[in-house]
Amino acid sequence: MIHVIPEGKTEEKVVMKILYDKQYRILKGEGKSEIAPKLRAVIVPNKAVPLRCMILRDLDAHEGETKERIRQSIQGTLQRIVRELDDGMQKPELESMATYNNVFTAILTQPDIRLAVHIATYRWQDSFIKSTIDDYVLALALRLPVVTAIKKKNWDDVEPTDIIRKVTEEIPALLKQNHIPLQEAKDYVRLYAAVMQLHTSPRVFAEKVLANAPEKDIDDVFASLQAAVDFLGGKDVI
Repeated sequence: MIHVIPEGKTEEKVVMKILYDKQYRILKGEGKSEIAPKLRAVIVPNKAVPLRCMILRDLDAHEGETKERIRQSIQGTLQRIVRELDDGMQKPELESMATYNNVFTAILTQPDIRLAVHIATYRWQDSFIKSTIDDYVLALALRLPVVTAIKKKNWDDVEPTDIIRKVTEEIPALLKQNHIPLQEAKDYVRLYAAVMQLHTSPRVFAEKVLANAPEKDIDDVFASLQAAVDFLGGKDVI
């Protein structure tokens, strides 16, 4: 089983889709400040058995966060937990995955722990103040097959390309003219949902997008997250 510690609720919906064919347990996403205590709560009671954990984090660049700072913070948490279990245990280090530099991994043998940390570093638009899992969801939502699948059936005179243009160009331009900037992916997600008359939260929007997206598009957009999952794959783990 893979124990998933997400930062927020959108991550919960995304990772459920990625982990559909595996055993998993997703802890409630309650913000980045809760990740360290949740990691401890997973590891300490299960120290005697093989354990697989994944952490999902956004990158709040507007607060001065960097990938390296996040890596150091989580690595420090992991080292403190391991030292608490047995001061003589190996000192774990998170290393960047060769294929995806936004995925960090650690392997311990005693106790048997594999940890993968996925940091959302993709920004759908360079001007965004931060990178979030919503950027990935937005990128997927704007792919033609997904727009076509979500478009209301009675909108015969509305082309999917028209919807994409309105969401990505026309309405944002109008808002900008009125000094209302769109600063992050969630702003566009809410705009997209309003245009499509979905009336849903970003979390539910992500679930709907993933349910209507071709597998090849999901694999493409979430390739780094899939790589983190693949790293945790294995037998005889709880």
